[in-house]
Amino acid sequence: MYGVSDDDNGTDNGTDNGTDNGITDAELDLEALQAELAQIDTDLARLRRQRQSLVTRITHAQAQITAAQQQQQVPQDSAAKLHYAAGSFAWSDEVQSILRTTFKHMDFRGVQRAVVNATMDGRDCIAVMPTGGGKSLCYQVPALVCNGGLTLVVSPLIALMDDQVMQLRALGVEAEAYTSESRNAVEVRAKLRAVAEAGEARGQKGQKGQNDHEDHEDHRDHKRLKKLKPEAGPLALLFVAPEKLVGSKQFLALLSRVYAAGRLARIAIDECHCAS
Repeated sequence: MYGVSDDDNGTDNGTDNGTDNGITDAELDLEALQAELAQIDTDLARLRRQRQSLVTRITHAQAQITAAQQQQQVPQDSAAKLHYAAGSFAWSDEVQSILRTTFKHMDFRGVQRAVVNATMDGRDCIAVMPTGGGKSLCYQVPALVCNGGLTLVVSPLIALMDDQVMQLRALGVEAEAYTSESRNAVEVRAKLRAVAEAGEARGQKGQKGQNDHEDHEDHRDHKRLKKLKPEAGPLALLFVAPEKLVGSKQFLALLSRVYAAGRLARIAIDECHCAS
């Protein structure tokens, strides 16, 4: 007969009970940890929502501050000048007269009046207009205002420039084109010098430090201009191709002189995709 003692039976039961108790404790710990993790996830979701709400409110507050600062930068007494489409200005009568007598239009179309008034007020302006909307009139009319100085028109299309010059001359407007195909480059340079000298003669600051070579060129160009067009009036519009503008040091020097003499009224970029 095989017998089992009480001591052996007690030892086995003790081992089994200890293992069961260890598993139970681990399971309880796991449940507690999982519950704690779930609570943290809940808290994180709540904090993320709070953060997003704060970011939205901050963005809104910043926009309000920026708008208020911009509003403060506009003087109250000049607020009326911003209504260029309908406002009346010191140049309005002359502009309207030029529009009717020179260009034979009774009134402006679309945003033309607003653009003209903006440039006459010395503001930078970007005009987005459809084909045939009359963009060229927006810089041609201001160019003819009394003592308006020179309007430089940068255009990528030589054929378009030639057409505009021809049309302007037919209207009695002194205009020139300066491109790689120009055959009258000497005459154009002489007219630019005449524009600069007109400003310098009025006591405005002109460009100094002309070297002997430039003086020789001035003298030669003036003699040729006198032979070509002794009756030539002041140059109002000069059309130039972008590559000619940046590629000719002599032309840039002349243009700098015109600017220094206070006679460069504006730079118009026609088909402004050419500005890159």
